[in-house]
Amino acid sequence: MCKYKRSLETFFHFALEKTALARSIWWRYCVSMDAYILPNGARIDAGRVVEAMLAESEDGYPRVYLNTKTGVLVEIPFVDNLRRWEKEVGEDRRLYVHIEPLTDEWRSAVARDYITGLLPDMAPSVAPGAVRALEEGGWRNMEQFLTTEGDGWIHGWYQFLSDEAWEHMDDWLTDHPDIRIKMEFEGCGNCSLCELIRRGEDGDPEKLAKAFAMENAMQNVEQEMQLFMKKKDGK
Repeated sequence: MCKYKRSLETFFHFALEKTALARSIWWRYCVSMDAYILPNGARIDAGRVVEAMLAESEDGYPRVYLNTKTGVLVEIPFVDNLRRWEKEVGEDRRLYVHIEPLTDEWRSAVARDYITGLLPDMAPSVAPGAVRALEEGGWRNMEQFLTTEGDGWIHGWYQFLSDEAWEHMDDWLTDHPDIRIKMEFEGCGNCSLCELIRRGEDGDPEKLAKAFAMENAMQNVEQEMQLFMKKKDGK
């Protein structure tokens, strides 16, 4: 059974009716299953790169740097630490690239995609207010609106933002002139979704929908089994 549940229900809902959105979600799903490997075999922790991109701060710290030779991520908490670290690494400083945090402009653009591309279909009563909040105060204002009046769609926003950050991370790693990587699909095990990718059949929306339905059913069975065992242990 697939252990990776990001966007599964969203994709299943849209798979046959809205293939453009489904294709986008599926692409993000596949990206999260890839390993980013440097020429010497060292692996980059893509999840931590995404975390560094999503981090917010008023003074630009902490900063995170990626060693393009070893894949190691170094976090510099304060400007004084940066000067000391640069002195310690010396000429090896050229091996490190700064992972730039995502800007407010980028987040606002992603927020607009979320509230105009997804909410009108899935939460039509929430979408107008979210649009007004964004136009009046940017993505933070929209986020506050979803938190207080979004009927739970704040969680969808966090997921959508994370998905977009993963896509941005993928573009950054594969296009950066100082980073040479190859990508390998790892998957999450022997689930039907991963097998579909390995067979090269993940471009068929109907097969994807069936695979998602299978995984959704398996997850439901697992949840029922867990509930049964809890009740049994309770006796």
